[in-house]
Amino acid sequence: MRFDTDKDGWISKSELRQIVRATGGWFSSWKGKAGIKSADKNGNGFVDGCEIENLVHFAQKELGVRITAY
Repeated sequence: MRFDTDKDGWISKSELRQIVRATGGWFSSWKGKAGIKSADKNGNGFVDGCEIENLVHFAQKELGVRITAY
């Protein structure tokens, strides 16, 4: 949750963009929207703590991103 800049407990599209850019990556806005949509199982437009694993799975499968904890 280091990138949850407004500390609301959710990852928004703009925060996701910041995460990717901070780690040296880039993707189109439609991929960001697709990632949020895929991960957001309750449909509130954000990725919360319960849905973060869905976002990781999407990034690894659809974007070819390798995500590791550090």
